[in-house]
Amino acid sequence: MVGSAALVLAIGWSVGIATAAVFALPVLFLLPAALASLVAAWLLAAPGPRLLALGLAALLAGQGRVIMQGDPLSPDQFAGFDGPVLVQGRIADVPVARGERIEAVIAVDT
Repeated sequence: MVGSAALVLAIGWSVGIATAAVFALPVLFLLPAALASLVAAWLLAAPGPRLLALGLAALLAGQGRVIMQGDPLSPDQFAGFDGPVLVQGRIADVPVARGERIEAVIAVDT
């Protein structure tokens, strides 16, 4: 029973993280729903519904984690750092002209 509960928690957590980008639930819904799921898991006697409630709580907690942390791949996290950047290094490959700009691969020293 403990092994299956850990497996259900891990799967629920992972599915919550994976699905948060597709359909993110509001934070004001996630906290009460996760708490209600935990209370239901604590009160239920049958193992099947208890595992289902634990899985739902883990899914909601995984979604909450993504919503509270933010998307690490989002370009918006760099919006506050707009401006010139000083980089020291060496050009590692031949620069390529792309329209009105030139792109170069740089091996950064510092």
